[in-house]
Amino acid sequence: MAGKLISLNVRSIKSKIRRAAIFDFLSSLGADFIALQECGLSNEEDCECAKNDWKGGISFWSGSTESKNSGVGFLFCKNVGDFVSFFVIEPGRAILVKVNYCGSIIRFVNVYAPVEKEDRAELLNKIYYFLPGVEPIIICGDFNCILKREDRKGQAGLDVTSGILKNLVSDFVLQDLWVLSKKQTEGFTFESNKCKSRIDFVFGSSEFMTKDFVLVANGFSDHKMLIVDFVLRDKNIKNKKRDWKLNADLLEDSDVVEGFKLKYAQWQKQKKKFSSVKVWWEWLKREAKNFFVNIGIKISKKKRREYNELNVKLQTMIRLRERGFDVAEEINDIKQKIKKWIENRGREIIFNARIRDIEEGEKCTRYFFKKILSKKVFIDKMENEECIEGILKKVYEFYNNLFAEKDAM
Repeated sequence: MAGKLISLNVRSIKSKIRRAAIFDFLSSLGADFIALQECGLSNEEDCECAKNDWKGGISFWSGSTESKNSGVGFLFCKNVGDFVSFFVIEPGRAILVKVNYCGSIIRFVNVYAPVEKEDRAELLNKIYYFLPGVEPIIICGDFNCILKREDRKGQAGLDVTSGILKNLVSDFVLQDLWVLSKKQTEGFTFESNKCKSRIDFVFGSSEFMTKDFVLVANGFSDHKMLIVDFVLRDKNIKNKKRDWKLNADLLEDSDVVEGFKLKYAQWQKQKKKFSSVKVWWEWLKREAKNFFVNIGIKISKKKRREYNELNVKLQTMIRLRERGFDVAEEINDIKQKIKKWIENRGREIIFNARIRDIEEGEKCTRYFFKKILSKKVFIDKMENEECIEGILKKVYEFYNNLFAEKDAM
């Protein structure tokens, strides 16, 4: 399965005339998906104008009042792929779009990192919390930092955000698709009078191969346009599943417990329809799993809505501050709630890492991200035994003999 992605720091599309010219140019390039950064979108009205003016397909936009240059967009072209979900990681800075493309789910993360080092570090660390998942992923955009020392000539090189980006790429086993294309050039994407830098990237998970990757100078921006022809390899991605484990936190919700009790009473009444209690019990386990999975999905969607609402409230408060209102306390309160949401997301990641006996208050570090992505090897057969009962019997006999009391010599 092949596709074409364009990533470009567009240096503002706020002007309707400029936006029309850029959209006309982009629509002529035959891409499937387009990721734009530095769009200059400061409010919902700007985002709506961009959405209405893009005629190539559906599009998703996010802006921010905190910086006049912020704004990111993700555009579908030629009606390829079916939209699955859209999520704002950081207003005007990072968005996550999930797409059903030719029967496979692909996640796209579009990033426009701040120029200021501290803000950039905060954004990259936040993105960590939204990357765990089983679907193939592409992360692209203007990261405003280099990955390796050789990615810049003429100015200071690596900084702390380069290290964060390097860890992110390593921890999620991402490939630099430019390096994967084996181009002989250095791949600088931004040039000024003082230096050349490669600060625009396209990273992809191991399911992706690069068919072609070109950097194109253009009249709209001082950043080169990244055009990637990618191939999504079939590595059983449609059948990728995780082992299910009940999230015990759900049992602390009284509404969930009461709902389960009602369901269990209904399931008990179905017992007579089955040939044996054992068959009924196997059926009940599947029903119980589906019950908690569906509850978990609903709660997850609710949490994401809460995160979006907090970001919207924050943007509103910032606009009021710019108009002279004293809303410092409200802004600080919302930021604290966003921080708390991220901490709770970290706890979910720890749970997904399948770590037992986690101490209360344990922070979500790189260890847990790595744990999620680590490959597990299961014993599915032994010598002369392939059924689970036979394997368990052999294991029991081995350890029973190992730890049995031995006769003194």
